[in-house]
Amino acid sequence: MSDDQINRMKLSQFRSVLFLYVSMLFILACFRLANYIAYHDYFAGSIDVMTILFTSVRFDLMTASYVLLLPTLLILTPAKGRIASMIKGTGLQLGLVMLMLSTIALMGDFIYFGVVNRHTFNDLPLLITETSFIIPFLVKDHLALTIFSLVLVISTILFWLKKWRTLFYVAKPHKSFLAQSGTFLLALPLLILCMRGLDLHGKPLGIIDAYDSQNEQQANLILNGIYTGAKGTAQSYQRTDYKYFNAEQLAARLNKTEDEAYQYPFLSQFTENSPNSRNLVIILVEALSYAYVDGLSGSDYKVTPFLDELSKKAEVYDNFYAVGQRSNLGVQASLFGLPPLESVGYIGGGLELSRLTKIGNIAQSHGYQTQMLQSSKRDSIRLDSIANYAGFQQYLGRSDIPITRTDYPDPDGAQFGWDYEMLMKTLELANKSDKPFISFSFTGTTHMPYVETPKHLQVYPYGQDTFTDFLNTVIPNQPEDAWVKS
Repeated sequence: MSDDQINRMKLSQFRSVLFLYVSMLFILACFRLANYIAYHDYFAGSIDVMTILFTSVRFDLMTASYVLLLPTLLILTPAKGRIASMIKGTGLQLGLVMLMLSTIALMGDFIYFGVVNRHTFNDLPLLITETSFIIPFLVKDHLALTIFSLVLVISTILFWLKKWRTLFYVAKPHKSFLAQSGTFLLALPLLILCMRGLDLHGKPLGIIDAYDSQNEQQANLILNGIYTGAKGTAQSYQRTDYKYFNAEQLAARLNKTEDEAYQYPFLSQFTENSPNSRNLVIILVEALSYAYVDGLSGSDYKVTPFLDELSKKAEVYDNFYAVGQRSNLGVQASLFGLPPLESVGYIGGGLELSRLTKIGNIAQSHGYQTQMLQSSKRDSIRLDSIANYAGFQQYLGRSDIPITRTDYPDPDGAQFGWDYEMLMKTLELANKSDKPFISFSFTGTTHMPYVETPKHLQVYPYGQDTFTDFLNTVIPNQPEDAWVKS
């Protein structure tokens, strides 16, 4: 082919985009296979091959779509003439650079996985700055792999430089502006679908969804270091630097020796820790604070009659502290005993990559049955995936709980479901249990916007004030024989 013919060739949009995506998926698959072979002892055990294949493709497509988003949009941008050649050529070059950077990142993740048996997350920015550790680590401990990575990257660059035109250019003019516009518009929904992990409904695919099988090894095969590293890096730039207690302050506050406080500041040991087969019922009530419970705060809202009576017979804690202002943070603290720490992420947003103690698994090991329910949609705040990760055997959401009451002014109006129905279902499941059980229920009716409750349960007229509308939603969280009318 003559130089003149080559100069008249145009960049093929389809060939370029297809090459970038296929290459990205191939690279991700290769490193997944390399992880499995190199760290076979870690991955040894029962894994579901079909689940891994299907779910990993979803994660890889999502990863490829984010990494190649800008290159794809540039390549598909409708344009003609020299402007088209410049824009599309820039998009392709950027895409090739992203492939190269992705390969280097996956090489680093591959090495890192061998050290900690998990993919990179928000530790990536820290590792980049620790050159005094990283360089000797690569040169001394992983010299062969480092050399192989450099040779691979350099060889790829030389190959691209030599085969640039023949790989991506064709002897055809660009399509008309109208045809290019149509292609661009058709590609956008497909891009969005891939960026959601092929999920048409509910929340986009998230890290915690890889743990659906409650199998850590399988989840690490499904995930890839580019996606987890990008998620963690984005979170790390939003972190706050905290001034922690020093060893002396911890010792004074925790009444422990300096050595104990420094090594294990919050470790508690119980001399008697034998199973007693008692049931454990946890009800996390959305937006209900100490101030609205008359029996505790001395207020006169008249919306917590049952809790007021219960407080007289219960163990009551006078000091109230919130771990955060979001429901998912309350769920995290309740199930995993971890407050929201910006340096380690949150459950459903990357914290699951760490090896957390799972209350459901502990309970099952002691012969307990486990159940979790919420009145909202199944995937609200990713609670369906969180319940699975925490080891709960049964999980129900709004779509699994039929409405039985006939006195709701608007049965479908509760955006976050009806707490009465959910709590009655909780009781029903508990009564059916033939073993000791742990039950966790999360309410939602008390979340704004506040739905109108049955007329005979309204302490305050509905629709006059947002605050009193909220107070009316508190009452259906209690047994009906405790309900009162104003």
